[in-house]
Amino acid sequence: MKENRRVKIPIETVKSILSPMFVKSIRDKSFVIDAFMSMITDNDIELLLELINRDSFKVLSQRDYVKFKPSNSIIDRFDIDLLEDAGLYKDGYMFGRLIDDSSWSSDFNPYYPSMKIGIFNHGKNIEDAMNDSDPFQINTMNIEPISKDSIPYFKLRDNVKEVLTKIENNEIEMAK
Repeated sequence: MKENRRVKIPIETVKSILSPMFVKSIRDKSFVIDAFMSMITDNDIELLLELINRDSFKVLSQRDYVKFKPSNSIIDRFDIDLLEDAGLYKDGYMFGRLIDDSSWSSDFNPYYPSMKIGIFNHGKNIEDAMNDSDPFQINTMNIEPISKDSIPYFKLRDNVKEVLTKIENNEIEMAK
């Protein structure tokens, strides 16, 4: 079954799903629900229903290290073998930094339906991902915040630095 499959749900069904969220003390509950539904976009409704259905959701922050399963259109723009060798692609996930939400607002909204991600790429300075002038828009529900240390690239880089330091300090003798 495809995870990114979308199903259209009649608005009345959405209202009945959301109805229990509104307290009974509201005098005209159906009016308030109708007003609420008219104030949010279809994308907002999809995100809200997804959040209601999830067991947990880690709130995103700007500059978070993240992982996500890329769409085929994103995969086609990268050399996945090189990314995998560099520790920037693993188990179907790509890595990057969250730059901002995809809205036009100057305030960051961690619940906006899509986020701008600077994807880590080989041959680029990884630390420059936050300054990516052409970030990718990724569905918020497909993004998972992670620690920098959980990205294979950084583990590999730190291990190499440690070995080089030990060689410089004569803690490791080179084979002759």
